Amino acid sequence: MTSEIIDIVTGSLNLSAPWYVKRVEFSPDKGVVDIYVEVRQDADIPCPRCAGATSRYGYEPNERTWRHSDCFFYKPFVNCRRSKVFCPKCGVVQIEASFARKSTRFTLPFEAYAMLILADMPRAKAAKVLRCNEKKLASISTAYYTHDGNKNVSDLIAPEDSIAAHYGYTPFGAVAFQRGLAATANSWRFSSEFVEADTATVYYNYRHYEPVIGRWLSRDSLEERDGPFLLTFLANNAIGKFDELGQRAKV
Repeated sequence: MTSEIIDIVTGSLNLSAPWYVKRVEFSPDKGVVDIYVEVRQDADIPCPRCAGATSRYGYEPNERTWRHSDCFFYKPFVNCRRSKVFCPKCGVVQIEASFARKSTRFTLPFEAYAMLILADMPRAKAAKVLRCNEKKLASISTAYYTHDGNKNVSDLIAPEDSIAAHYGYTPFGAVAFQRGLAATANSWRFSSEFVEADTATVYYNYRHYEPVIGRWLSRDSLEERDGPFLLTFLANNAIGKFDELGQRAKV
């Protein structure tokens, strides 16, 4: 049974060599699960900066703790003293945990779930649902938008400079690819406009746009005064023109 629990926890953290779960401790009176993660002693760890060969150089002085996603209605905490390595080129380098972003105290699965919760409710209420501190939750919900030359949201940058979301688009605005913890939860994408989660249509204040077919879903409010085609998006030139409100194509 113990090995099965360790396998479940290992899968939930998406751990792979050289990381492994050493033990799991339940505290029913506190409603807490403590997960202890380590790096295998015989593992060869490349330098995180230059990918060169390294030798082990002990551990960080204090054990760190990360909040993980709930397990059997218990609050799990991952405990780990991260290894250090010595690189002839870079010197002593701290190995970052594979299950968490740098400088955060939440695991990646917890942050991914929290992003979905935060998309539908205020932070204070989300903190109660997730059973965590509201101020600490702010580190997950805070991100900075960057844009490409066509005014599309390209990246969300977290406060510690990691990429929380990254997008690529087809010429007419359909998402060609996306990655990152906040990629699904973020609702501002193509043309920096709001994307409806259920239909994936883009809301331009006056009309909804369907990026897969490159057409508006309602007729042009200007009717034929803006051309004979009432459902055409940006005069069929999505690269060279823009529409800030859903009313008229502009160069």
